[in-house]
Amino acid sequence: MQDLGSYGDLVKDDLGSEGLILWIYSCVLSGTWSQLPHHYQSIASKLSELDSKEQLSFCSFAIGKLNEVNTQQALAGDALSART
Repeated sequence: MQDLGSYGDLVKDDLGSEGLILWIYSCVLSGTWSQLPHHYQSIASKLSELDSKEQLSFCSFAIGKLNEVNTQQALAGDALSART
């Protein structure tokens, strides 16, 4: 959990995609993923079933997908702002 604390110190209030996945991954490693909010437990459960190499690949993939979604949402918001 030190890694997550250090990351949190760097980014303050916004963990972003990387921080969210790091938080879930840290909980899986420490065995506390059942204490995550319910909507993150299914991701953590799947992650816990993978070996360490697969976990890192899964995390990398998840960060990429979350960043992609965030970019699309930001672009959609910009388009709406331009219309008003």
